[in-house]
Order: sequence, then C-alpha cells, then structure tokens
Amino acid sequence: MSIETEICIYAKIGDFSGLMNPLESHAQCNLRNDKGSVRVRKITRGGNSTYETTVKKKLKDSVSAKNIEINRPCDEEYYENFRSICVDEMVKDRFIFPLRKLSLLVDGQEDEIDLNAYRGSVDIQYEVDAFPKEGGGYHEWCKIDLELDALIPILTKVIGDKDIKLNLKISHLPFKPKEAILSNTTDQSQKAIIDKMRDTVMTRVIKDA
Repeated sequence: MSIETEICIYAKIGDFSGLMNPLESHAQCNLRNDKGSVRVRKITRGGNSTYETTVKKKLKDSVSAKNIEINRPCDEEYYENFRSICVDEMVKDRFIFPLRKLSLLVDGQEDEIDLNAYRGSVDIQYEVDAFPKEGGGYHEWCKIDLELDALIPILTKVIGDKDIKLNLKISHLPFKPKEAILSNTTDQSQKAIIDKMRDTVMTRVIKDA
C-alpha cells in the first residue's frame, strides 16, 4: 500500500509533432464511486502486454490529488472478465518528459532548484496521456500528471520547513500545451469542460460489453 500525491492537469495540445513515439499504451476499465475506484489496466510496451489492478481510496487535499493505492499484478483472464462488466474503457498513449527545473517562491522570494543534480536517484517526470481518435491521430485534449512524492524529500533538504509556493510550468514541453485546467478546479465552467472531456475524449463505449 502506498499514498500517492500528484498534480493533475488537463490541457490542449498545441503542437502534435511534439508527441512522437509513446513509451507505452494503456487500455483500462474502472468501477468508481465517491470514495474511490477499482481499475484494471493492460499495459503494452514494445509489443508485450502486462496487466495490473489498482484500488484507489481518495484522500482530501487542497491542491493535489491524494490517494491511498494498492497495486497488484493480474493476468489477461482477470482483465477480460473485469472489462466484461464495465460499460466503457479508456485507451491512451503515455509519453514521459523529465522535470529538469523547479520554480518556487520561498518566503516570498523567487528561487529555482536544478533537478538534474538528483537525476537517477529520484524519478521526477511529467506523465502525459494522449487519447487516440478512432480514425487516427489524437484528440486535442491531453492529461498531464506530476507525482509530488519524489519532490518532497528534495524540498525538505533544500528548503527546510519554510513556507513555499510551487510554480509548475508546462508551456516549455515539446507539444506546447495550452489552456491548462487543474483537475480539482472549483470553476464551474472549467469543471464542465473536464466532464465533457471525460465523456467524449477520454472514454469510449465497450462495443462488445
């Protein structure tokens, strides 16, 4: 069991040529309620597929998405049986981009941490999910995740117990994301965009369900 803390952002893809050669492809199904979810995922990398199941219990956090997670490997039979009781599924390609510099305010003063110095000892990266269209290419909206757990010991070592404010920049990424929306926004118009995106971009009806 682990506690995962991440920032989740939705954004439009400004330059599709910046998304080439995904690390892996995911096909997953979820059963969820207000307390959390159960997910079964097929992960394909280099023509080989593995399967895993994840139970997520939501924890409240003001900025980030925080969950208690339990991950377990499963097999194709388990995946197909779970999929058979679901109405829709999510299919996506995952791209990885390293986070090299972190901008922040420390006691009101601007500062920057060069994360290249920690490369290899910690894994700090943007996970970008793009959603294929059935006719080819990707939808214009993508999902960007950044797990914060690896950053916490670095911030503690460098900053100590001072008050900080993170400035997370994504505009420099090669696919030039724009019109970014935090997943836990309280703005009703932005929440409506996310809801529509989940229904029309991120998920598709399982035709043989």
